[in-house]
Amino acid sequence: MKNIFILLIALFCSTSLFSQEYLKKYSATEEWFSETEKNYYVSFYEIELKEISAGKKEIKANIKHTLLPFSQIINNEVTLKLKKNKYEFSFIDGWGNRAYGWVDFEKENPILFLDCKKFSSEGKNFARLYGDSIELQDTSDDMDYFNKVIDGNKKIHNLLFEKNNMYFPYDDENHKLLILYIGKINDIEIYKTTLVWNLKSSGRMTHRMVFVQNNKVTGIYTGIQSDKIVVNENKILFKDIKLNNIIEINETLPEKILIDGDVIYLEK
Repeated sequence: MKNIFILLIALFCSTSLFSQEYLKKYSATEEWFSETEKNYYVSFYEIELKEISAGKKEIKANIKHTLLPFSQIINNEVTLKLKKNKYEFSFIDGWGNRAYGWVDFEKENPILFLDCKKFSSEGKNFARLYGDSIELQDTSDDMDYFNKVIDGNKKIHNLLFEKNNMYFPYDDENHKLLILYIGKINDIEIYKTTLVWNLKSSGRMTHRMVFVQNNKVTGIYTGIQSDKIVVNENKILFKDIKLNNIIEINETLPEKILIDGDVIYLEK
């Protein structure tokens, strides 16, 4: 309970720092590549905390969830009700599904669980949107996070293609490129790219971390293999890497970093 009340105090103190649309915002993405379908999928979650009751027993919030490249989006207002150490919620989504879940603020980063009690005849076609829990990251100062994940790939892909059309080609029968928005530090936007090539045979992958500032590619790190990347203040954390798993960014990008025991140099 201690962490919950610390969070709520912080929410009241920080209201003026962000858009009037929310007090605090948390987001997360997960990605995976289907070997059988030769296609990438990205699961996106976001929760905006909008209003806290006087007794701190309830929080008005908005929950978003989608699975790309599909177009269906869960976007529902909910009331989080404190029960024991978690805030529980339920709602009926846009297809008539009876959804439910909880948010756990006791962890270092909040955990969101989203599932469905009963599917409608139409809504059962979207069962893939339910049944998962995910660790969220604070994106309160990144107001456009949702749009950058959902709609930003085409613009960024054009920018990257102009920078290096071998690193960032357009999809064809031999190549598949995923561009995933990770977050930002100051005015530097951070993207993870994964190029799958030799699609007809082994489907080998090349991973890159790309930094965009003022609509220009300012740096690239190649070879960081991580599926759990979190931005925390001025640090990028690779949570599925145990050794040397942090990049710290101050005024400029480091010319050389050490990740998972490997030295990686910045490409400009």
